[in-house]
Parts: sequence; C-alpha cells; structure tokens
Amino acid sequence: MFESALQIFKRREYVVRFEQKYAFYCENVNKRYNKRKLIKTNAIIGGKKMAKKPVDNMPNTDEAIDNVQTPETEFDENSTRQNEQVESSNAKTELEKVGEAMGINPDDMTQEEKDILAHIFEKRRLHPATKEQKEKLYKNEEKIVSSGEKVKTVKDKRKDEYNLLVLASRSMPQKKILYGTIDGMCEDDKVGYCMTASLDDTDGQFIIKIPANEFFELKPEDYEISAEGVKHFRSELSSRIGSHVGFTVYSPDENAGYTYASRIDAMEMIAKRNYIDKQKDGAPEIVNGCLVKAVVVASARDRVKVDVMGAEATILSKELSHTALGPINTEPDYAVGQSFIVKVSDIKKVTYEANNKTHTLIHLNASKRQAEPDPSTMYYDQFQIGDRCFGVIKNITPTGVFVNLKNKMDCVCKIPPTGTPAIGKTCIVDIYNKKDEERWLYGNIIHIN
Repeated sequence: MFESALQIFKRREYVVRFEQKYAFYCENVNKRYNKRKLIKTNAIIGGKKMAKKPVDNMPNTDEAIDNVQTPETEFDENSTRQNEQVESSNAKTELEKVGEAMGINPDDMTQEEKDILAHIFEKRRLHPATKEQKEKLYKNEEKIVSSGEKVKTVKDKRKDEYNLLVLASRSMPQKKILYGTIDGMCEDDKVGYCMTASLDDTDGQFIIKIPANEFFELKPEDYEISAEGVKHFRSELSSRIGSHVGFTVYSPDENAGYTYASRIDAMEMIAKRNYIDKQKDGAPEIVNGCLVKAVVVASARDRVKVDVMGAEATILSKELSHTALGPINTEPDYAVGQSFIVKVSDIKKVTYEANNKTHTLIHLNASKRQAEPDPSTMYYDQFQIGDRCFGVIKNITPTGVFVNLKNKMDCVCKIPPTGTPAIGKTCIVDIYNKKDEERWLYGNIIHIN
C-alpha cells in the first residue's frame, strides 16, 4: 500500500492528445445538451409554447435535479442507473464509444493507451446511487411539521452536498475550486494513502479523499521503503491535519458517500493566476520581491510549510524571525492555519506528474524575516551596559541562551551556574557588553522566575 501511495505514474505525449480531444468532445455534447434543455424548459415554464398543464402537475424540483443529465452521463446513463454488475459489463463498450467520438480508432490504440483513456474517462464519471439506494438515502421516515418554512433534514443536506460535488466535478471549461479543512488521513484500496477533508459550509456528509501525491509534491526518493520510511511518510501527512486547503473534485460516489479530490489541481490554477498570467503592465501579479500572504499548512520543530497564493514553500526557523525562536511547532504564531506576510524570491515554474497528468507548479523562496523590520536596528540604542532587564528565554544553543528583552530584541547570555534553564521561562538579565557592528547584546542571567 505504501508503494502504491508513492507511485508517480509515467506520462506520455499522447495523454495530452486524449485530454484535449476529450474536452472538445465533452464541450460539444454539452452544447447539444443545453440546447435540448432550453427547449424542454420553455415548454415547461413559459414563453409562447408554455405547456397547458396545471401548476399542480409541474415536476418535483428534487426529482428534476435527480434526472438532469450532464454531458458524460448522456452516453453512460444506462450503466449508471443499473447495478454494479451491469455497469461493469457496459463500461468498455461506452469507453470505446467515447474514443470513437474523439476520433481515435480503438484498433490503433495500445493497451497502455486504452488504460490511460479509461483513467481519464473514469475521473470524469459520476457514480449515482440506484433508485433503491436513493430511496434509502433520502426518504424521511418521520413527518416533519413546521410553520411553513423549509426545514432541511440531515438527508436533505446530504443530497444538497452531493449535488454541489456533481456540479463541481462537471464544471467546464474551468474546474471549480472547493475549500475544506483537512480532518484526518486514511488508506484507500484504489489510491493508497489519502488526506481526508470536510467541505466548507456543509455538515461534512461526504468524505473528501485527496490522494497523497495529489495533495503535495510527493517524491518517492524522499521516503525510504521501510518501516522507518513509512513512519516518516505518515508523520509528514499527519503534520498537515487541520490545514485549510482548496481542491477540485472528481468521481463522486453518491451511495458510498465520498469523492476523490486534487489539491495539486487547485494549486496549479491559483498559481497560474498569480505567478504566470500577465497583468496590464505585462508582468504577473506576484514577482520577485513582492510581499505576499502565507498560510501555514504544516509545522515541524525547525520549520513550517506554507501556502503562498498557490505555491507551497518551506521556511526554516532562521527565516521566520529576527529574534530567536524555540521549537516552531510549539509557537502559537506558527500553528497550522496561522497566516503572516512573507517576501518571495527565486520564483520559477516546474513540472510535476501525478496520476497520468502533468502539472505546472511554482517553486519559490519565502522569508518572513525579510518582510519585517530588524528590531536590532530599531531598539539597539535603547539598551546600555549595566542595564537590568526583564526577558523571556526563547532558545538554548551552543552559542548560549537567547533571551528576548522587553519583547524587543535578543540578548545572548551564558548558561547560569545553577544549570540549563527551560525555554519559555521568564528571567532577569544584566547587560555587560554591546557589539555595535553586529548590534549584539551580551548579558548574564541573574534570576529565573
């Protein structure tokens, strides 16, 4: 399972051809479908050709939603409305029809090409529940009495969430980005390790499964195929629980109550708008030297990983602050979900392959330290030799004990005779030396609270 989670599928040039032709085919089918839908709608709700049926005979809204056919379900409606056995037997036939509609002769395709086309087709498919399953999923067993306002049950909310996922998965030509909070991780029989998310502004009836290699740039060589490697990999995934991310969804399963999703897809779209698409001045919105909002998506002892408007970057402790910091994952300001301003540099485009698709992503360097004024420049002259100051112990290194004085700047102190103090403790410091060139303060800890 670990190996399958880390596997990066090899992509060939013909995949692009398939996806382009498939998108063109879907677009044309969609146009024909919308035209028929418009004619049907005019016959039902108005215009000169309004149906002469009483209002009481209008179709139920929920039933109308259930019966809407999107482009791909037009050629797949028979298989998706029947049981899994019939669906499986018809899948190959329907796939061949798609291939023919795209101008690809199935007889000229290799097995690998057929598998890739099947993968593309499968990601675009819906998996609606059968009639019997819908009856069980949505029928309310008890009568609801209200004063006239619409009262939604848990089943109603589940149905609304599924319809939202359907619309997002079929959005064309631009995929719709949804947002949610990462609430856990799991192993999936099809794709291996996944991050799970709950969709914003819903009750989270559906599980959003984001495969690990579609959540961040997964490099198998970074994780040794061993018990220790698996532990390291799971720790990396676990550190991202609680983050708020955007993603695109595909292949929602109505009865099972889950859908797959891709954060990488969403990052690619957001990064394109911010780092690639040119503005009126001929340059992208974000260029080297810009100050940009960053959101923490993972926190470790000596670093954080942040989402910088569609680009993920790692910031080491030394680039987070001008003053000393303790373990980063214990600092409230750097917890998952926190945001701050960073200065970006060394922006460049890279390609990343995941699940038979090549993505264009952005790599960059980000520094919170460079985006902020240096406190030593602002406060150094306020401290004099002989001053006695209140401080907080921020870090302990071979160099000495770093104490932040008056919440302004650091002072390097010797380890006191009483022993190594604890990080986070307050203390009293006597300043005994200053180095003007480096703007360093040196002191002795005379009391620890």
